[in-house]
Amino acid sequence: NVTVEITEAEYSYKEKTDTNGKFSFGFVPDEACRLLVTKTDYIPVTLDLENGTYDNISVVIDKDVKINLSGVVSEADLSGYGAKDISGAKAVLTRTSSTNQWIATAETDADGAYVFTGLTPGVYELNVEKDGYVPLKQVLTVTSGVAPSLTNFKLEMVAVTPEYSEKHPDGNAD
Repeated sequence: NVTVEITEAEYSYKEKTDTNGKFSFGFVPDEACRLLVTKTDYIPVTLDLENGTYDNISVVIDKDVKINLSGVVSEADLSGYGAKDISGAKAVLTRTSSTNQWIATAETDADGAYVFTGLTPGVYELNVEKDGYVPLKQVLTVTSGVAPSLTNFKLEMVAVTPEYSEKHPDGNAD
């Protein structure tokens, strides 16, 4: 069963859903209220409701399955001699939802590996950067029980153009 709780300044009232997942309150407040939907091992859902928006509410809850995201950051092999793993690269994982923003940071180890643990389903943006390399960004969708793909990054070195100035014997530039 799923617990549905409606709260406002004066009271809090709980109901359980029936076998079809439906619920009903015998009354509703005359002002804005909050609806909290909970079930063990599921991600709770909170809805802020304005006065008059209480009919036919549909809520979907997701199983609270924790996913790990890991990968390796290495150099792009542009020369054909093999790529080396990049230690000390910064991986920043951001999840933005309608109610909040969540950010986690990891640094790659000596083998270029990084890991984020305990992720819940949702859309994330992963940014990987290291001084001297072109940063990369990947948008990932994490779904229940499925680790996202494309978690390895190949960074290209920043092209450096040397400055050249020809000087005359008298010290003046061309």
